[in-house]
Amino acid sequence: MNQEWTAVVCPDGKIQALRTALLEDAERLVSALGTGHHEQLDALARQLLATAQRQFQAEEQRLRGARAPSLERHSMEHERFLADLGAMLSLAARGDTRGVAALKPDRWIPDWLAAHARTDRDLLA
Repeated sequence: MNQEWTAVVCPDGKIQALRTALLEDAERLVSALGTGHHEQLDALARQLLATAQRQFQAEEQRLRGARAPSLERHSMEHERFLADLGAMLSLAARGDTRGVAALKPDRWIPDWLAAHARTDRDLLA
């Protein structure tokens, strides 16, 4: 598991469980791409998208409730990830594994998760 992602432990058990599920879903997708299990990409991308949507919604609700000044930036980061993931999902749904690989999810997903984990410190409040 990504050390930066797991360094922040949200006191909200639901959010923490979703954060863990998001990372596990991301790792499964990246692994399937890397090991040539391309037939799994569409289902794994759909699972990652569903988990991300639930997790991001829970985070934003918590930040909104805390009146966190970082909510807008945090929400924009979530939107960007979901948009990028949506583009990848579209390619995976068509069976375009070259297109999926060209997006380099093995890089951008872990990089995004690591960078976003730094902003998740606001969830500790």
